[in-house]
Formats: sequence, C-alpha cells, structure tokens
Amino acid sequence: VVEVFSYACPACNKFYPVIDKLRAALPKNVSWRYVPASWHVEEDWKVFQRAYFAAESLGIVERTHDRIFDAIWKSGELATMDLPKGTMKSPLPSLADVAAYYEQIAKLKPGSFLEAAHSFSVDAHMREADEQIRAWQVDGTPSLVINGKYRLTGSSAGGNDQFVALALWLVKKESK
Repeated sequence: VVEVFSYACPACNKFYPVIDKLRAALPKNVSWRYVPASWHVEEDWKVFQRAYFAAESLGIVERTHDRIFDAIWKSGELATMDLPKGTMKSPLPSLADVAAYYEQIAKLKPGSFLEAAHSFSVDAHMREADEQIRAWQVDGTPSLVINGKYRLTGSSAGGNDQFVALALWLVKKESK
C-alpha cells in the first residue's frame, strides 16, 4: 500500500488522521510506503519531497513524519501559507529551514541533514517517485495505490469511513 502525499498539501494534512487509522487496521503482512509528490513547486512540494527522502535515508522519517505536518499546519514553524490571509508565504520554507527543524525534533545536525538531502540517492529517489506517480496516473493528493493496481482517494471512495473500508477490502482481495 502506497500513499502519494505532500507535507505541504492541505488535503493531505486533513487526511493524515484517516491514514493513521487505516495503517493501524492493516494486516501485519501488508507493507506501507509513502511516496511524496512534487508537482506543486509554487507550494514548496519539491523541498518537502527532498526533505522526506533525506529523513528516510537518515532513518528518522517514522518518528518525524506527523511532526512535519504539524510544523506546517499547526505550529506554523514550516508554514507554506499564511492561513488567516489565505495566501502563500513569501519566502517559502527553504531546505535550510527544514534542516533546522529536524535539528529540533530529531537532534540531527543541519549539516548532516543537508548532506543527505543533496545526495545522489535522494536525487534518485525523487526522480523515481515522480516517474512512479506518473505511471500510476495519480493526479491528486492524498491518493492511495494498492498493489500497483488500484488508486483511490477519500472522495473517490465516498468519504473517510468508506475510504478505510474500501482500502481494507482491496488489501484483503490482493492478499489472497
């Protein structure tokens, strides 16, 4: 099961409690993977895609994933939008800003984070993610792809509860 998302996506932020509920309900034999999208450069998605893959390469993504959403959408430490005004922030958070935040939440030196973020492997993961998203024909976030065959969203499933039920049903079908 793969979730295509972006930290900077408002819909993904609202949906991550549903994703957490689904993940908790999945059978033990099911693997879960996040694939960050990058297509909204005007909303800083490329920076957050790079940040996700850097955190993954450093082994900290599991314990920092929800906190990055919170830094963008709750505390505002990495906000991409001025929520009261409904406008994009200028300037948008830089990779250095994200590195400083990872130092706070993961005690990771910014230089170590930036080195990982600019590594060949992170660049390769970003290109691979973009190609995979195109191959799956994902055109919006958050989207779920199950076994490379089924693509669904909360709205295509008819709502959050239906989304969880449909995803679990598809996982069961594909696990046979």
